[in-house]
Amino acid sequence: MKTTSNMEDYIPQFMKLMQIGGSPKWMALRMFINFSLGIKKHDFLVDAPDFSGGKEYRLLQVTGLGKELDDHTLLYSKMISLYDKIEISDNKMLDKHLALHAYRGYISIKNSLSSKSNVFEFLAKEIGLS
Repeated sequence: MKTTSNMEDYIPQFMKLMQIGGSPKWMALRMFINFSLGIKKHDFLVDAPDFSGGKEYRLLQVTGLGKELDDHTLLYSKMISLYDKIEISDNKMLDKHLALHAYRGYISIKNSLSSKSNVFEFLAKEIGLS
């Protein structure tokens, strides 16, 4: 799964805001993906990202592919299939859609969460608790 250079620059700041600084980057990537999958389809669209200058993460890192107890690959595949109304036919296709959802979630979070935000109020608002 690819990221953009802007995503890579933002991940440390995001992790600090989430109070998980020093954690592996895949935690932020999963949060971006999950956030994207929670956005109403037509409420938020993004332009095609430019992945040049970013990094590439293996499915092992992002979904836990191959880990006995922590393999969420099938879960992400099914969630994306339902959300995007497509059939994920292989890991290459999953990889592409994970990258697009990570980017979409990153853009949404970056535009909504500032360094002065209370992350817990932000999350409560986003999941409809406030």
